[in-house]
Amino acid sequence: KTVMDEMLARVHGQFKQWHDPHNNGTYKLLSSQADSFIFSRVTGNGKYTDKMGFGFHQQDPGQCSISGCSESQVFSIADFSTNYCNLRNLYCGSEEGCKPVQHDFAIQEVSVDPSKGAGKTASDCIVKQEAAAEMHFLGTSKESESDTAAALSCINEHCPVDPETLSPSFTCVLKSCGKKVGKCLLKSDCRRVLMCEKKCVAPLKKTDAAPVFLALAQCHQEHCPEDPPFGMCAKMHCRVEAEECAVEKACYPALDCVNGCIPKGAELTAGLLQPPINV
Repeated sequence: KTVMDEMLARVHGQFKQWHDPHNNGTYKLLSSQADSFIFSRVTGNGKYTDKMGFGFHQQDPGQCSISGCSESQVFSIADFSTNYCNLRNLYCGSEEGCKPVQHDFAIQEVSVDPSKGAGKTASDCIVKQEAAAEMHFLGTSKESESDTAAALSCINEHCPVDPETLSPSFTCVLKSCGKKVGKCLLKSDCRRVLMCEKKCVAPLKKTDAAPVFLALAQCHQEHCPEDPPFGMCAKMHCRVEAEECAVEKACYPALDCVNGCIPKGAELTAGLLQPPINV
């Protein structure tokens, strides 16, 4: 009961008594039983929701066994420990750097069983405010964002990725999307996005990760030509290719980098990169 009361105190104490130290998400109690809770957590940017469940079992006097599972509500691959932190931040104590509301207790994590690509790094769960302030994606005005989306969609639809450069042919881009790309290049925000993507894939050239990334890019172009690069259309059509990229040492950082270049890239990354984790 002590552990359950503390979890509820943290959730109900948002944001005056307690806040989520993992980028300030918002928890909500969905259901409560005598020995279980189901919560949801909305990401700090308000775009995505994870769901998690806890079960509680009284053991020796003064000891409680907790089991839990957190799962993203979208197709996902890797999560930078997000689902693990969804759980941990509701039961961790002051010894772990957390801030209890009513009860502080010692914890021992006996088993953490992440899904493929998921993280379980405790240090990821508490983000310092100054560090959080530095976490951002390229900002754009609404007009620049529209121009960027138009240019990227055109390139994605008409210009295949070159196997050698891992970028669309420059000739194809000029021929098929010259007007939209030209308009994009006149705006610094839009121009940065195009240059950013090129830099992201440059390290992959002539590496074992190149064909893995290429397969994902080609799958996306084939099935989702009008969708932003690696958007949620991949949920239905490119799952296998995305999973292979997620476990490839060089491919995954490039994919994450490309998503970060795009306006609202956090949404795309979250859509493609968040699996469940069991504790």
